[in-house]
Amino acid sequence: MFKIGSDAFCTGGQKVLFYSLSMGSALGANNSLIGAGNNMVAAGIARRAGYPITYRRFLKVGFPAAVLTLLIGTLWILIRF
Repeated sequence: MFKIGSDAFCTGGQKVLFYSLSMGSALGANNSLIGAGNNMVAAGIARRAGYPITYRRFLKVGFPAAVLTLLIGTLWILIRF
């Protein structure tokens, strides 16, 4: 019987790959306005409230933030594995 969250099916290399893919897809999608659905929802709410967020304006803030979080995540993976 396997426990939920068991590492029985993962080798060391597979764990690194799984962590890297999940981190890249979760954090990398936040670098652009259309990269993640929640970004589009937030932009729509802001527009209705009278504060439109353009693609360029979002990219000026979102891209550096995404690069920083991806660098931190990469360092974590390098240290962890």
